[in-house]
Amino acid sequence: MKPVGNAAGEGAKISLLSKEKRIEENIINKKIDYIELAAEKNFNEEFVKSLRFP
Repeated sequence: MKPVGNAAGEGAKISLLSKEKRIEENIINKKIDYIELAAEKNFNEEFVKSLRFP
């Protein structure tokens, strides 16, 4: 893993400073489906089982 720092803050800065990026974001947003995983009955159990800590 590699830390990326404040990715959300950097993304917000880019969005605020670039009209071109905001247009690109709107195009991408129209292609995204949102699924509320935490609302799924077995999500937490399956998520924890899939974590692989040494």
